[in-house]
Amino acid sequence: MEVEEKKIKTGKPYEELTKEEKALIVDFTEEEHAGMKLKYGKRLKHVTVQVDEDERYDYLIVRPNKNILLAMAKKKDDLEEANDILIRNCVAA
Repeated sequence: MEVEEKKIKTGKPYEELTKEEKALIVDFTEEEHAGMKLKYGKRLKHVTVQVDEDERYDYLIVRPNKNILLAMAKKKDDLEEANDILIRNCVAA
C-alpha cells in the first residue's frame, strides 16, 4: 500500500490574498471577513485545508483567549465537551 505524503503549508494572511485567490473561498465573503476582523482583531486567522486539487475548505478561526482555555481545562475528563467548547468559541466561519 502506497502512503500519500501530505504537507501543511503556511499561506498568506487574508488581507494579502489577490481577488482571484479570494474568489476561490466559498464559505464566507469579504464583507463577512471585514466584520469579523473588526470584532476579533489580530485574533482572527484564515485557514485553508486543501484536500486535493478540487476540494478545499476555508475557515475563519479565532485564537482562544484565557477564559476559553480555562473552560476547556475544566472539561479535561470529557474531551468531546472540551472540543465542543473550542469549536463553538473559535470557529467563526
